Amino acid sequence: MKLCGFEVGLEQPIFLIAGPCVIESQQMALDTAGEL
Repeated sequence: MKLCGFEVGLEQPIFLIAGPCVIESQQMALDTAGEL
């Protein structure tokens, strides 16, 4: 599949998704997950 213009999947090189180092609230975690 394409993600941000990159081809990602089991047959592709590793694709790292990094996020905030600190979760400040449950809503922040849900908002971040919703964007992914």
